[in-house]
Amino acid sequence: MKVFLEKFMGNSKEQVSGQFSEADQLQRQVTALFGLLSSILGSDKLVLKAGKLEALQLMSSEKIEERVLALQKLAFEDPTYDTLPTMEEIPAILENIQEEIADIIARRTVEEELEKKIGEKMTQRHEDYIREIKMQVIKENAGPENAQTLKKLAILEKLDSKKLARSAMEILRPQCFEEIVGQERAVKALLAKLASPFPQHIILYGPPGVGKTTAAGWP
Repeated sequence: MKVFLEKFMGNSKEQVSGQFSEADQLQRQVTALFGLLSSILGSDKLVLKAGKLEALQLMSSEKIEERVLALQKLAFEDPTYDTLPTMEEIPAILENIQEEIADIIARRTVEEELEKKIGEKMTQRHEDYIREIKMQVIKENAGPENAQTLKKLAILEKLDSKKLARSAMEILRPQCFEEIVGQERAVKALLAKLASPFPQHIILYGPPGVGKTTAAGWP
């Protein structure tokens, strides 16, 4: 994973030696790390996280010390980082940040593979269940087909055509304002902002499945 990060950033010592000053190398490394975080989290989520961790202004700073501090807050998800690093400390800090980002990528890969396997298992169990019911219907109604057996088989065929293509989170996600539970104050505040003659920009953040997408997509 470390090798992957070095290739992504293109800042190995052999590549940059003699081409840029040490400060330029650090600036390029910091920019590459921000780009990597953005590709992992998505630009919108990165901005939301930076706002939550009080790192937005630090991200846009021209001072490398402040940008490195922003990276620390974002990579370790810790708003208590508040001491600007010195230029001598920055290389070691960036090394630790690279290690943390490598761990994030590894965890995300494992989570995606696990979610895929869970989906496959759920689909397989669904298909096995349908097959068992079909066999039971055939046993209970052995003999010439009649209107009742044909109806049961038609229902089973319809059920069999439905695949579990969505995750549990997608199924449980609210589809309208009425299904958003426990967020009454937030919903009222959002509606008040939308009803204002001078609507403002709104940032919604929170864990998956609480209704952010539903609220944002309300006409």
